[in-house]
Amino acid sequence: MGLLIHAVTRLRERPESRKYWVVAFSGSVMIALSALVLVNARWLQNEWLYSLENTLDYLFVYLFATFLVFLGLAGSSRVISPSLEKAFIVILGTGLTAEETISLMLKYRLDKAIQFYENQKAKNVQPATFLVTGGKSPGNSLSEAEVMAAYLTDRGIPEDQIIQENQSINTHQNFLYSQRLLGNGENTVFVTSSYHVLRGNVYARQLGIEAEGIGAKSPLYYLPYALIREYLALFLIYRKVHFVALPLFLALMHVLMH
Repeated sequence: MGLLIHAVTRLRERPESRKYWVVAFSGSVMIALSALVLVNARWLQNEWLYSLENTLDYLFVYLFATFLVFLGLAGSSRVISPSLEKAFIVILGTGLTAEETISLMLKYRLDKAIQFYENQKAKNVQPATFLVTGGKSPGNSLSEAEVMAAYLTDRGIPEDQIIQENQSINTHQNFLYSQRLLGNGENTVFVTSSYHVLRGNVYARQLGIEAEGIGAKSPLYYLPYALIREYLALFLIYRKVHFVALPLFLALMHVLMH
């Protein structure tokens, strides 16, 4: 139900989004299957439906196991420390508040980037140029990049060391529209939330950008939803792999358990 409610809410803002249509469909199917299992246990007691229930159990095992793998990979971003020898610090956007101010999530990312910059100066390394990314949301008068740049200058970052990319509306576009400045990204570090570094790496590699990711902390209240969303997003990105692996896993479980 949480997936369905979230998808419907976002589809009102972005009805063209295939991702949220998939999420809405997935949530609806999960609700329907759960209802069917309960109805069968209470009234129908159909053997074919009991077999379907077993399949759903095995599907849950597969999803849970792959989710644990995702958690391990996502958590590793908090302990990885890229080299300070970087020419660019790319800060990925995550949206502004309704008042067009920095959200707590975005503040954590900006502060993490500033910390990397200060570490460069402390180690007598040539300070990097900041590249802030993010366009205007519907109804906003300011782009996310503009608000991010203002936050950085308020904290002492020189204006001539900040570049704005103010066209993108998602992570893939953050990298796509920044690529003309980054080239292959070998001297680049990107900053995002820790749970998001893994997907950021995927998009960067798809575009041939060899940037390293740094994970900033996230508000605890937001983390459960964020982790599930990231897992689903990566599941869809690697859907061809799961299309092969999942049927094989289900077949193996049926053989082993019967």
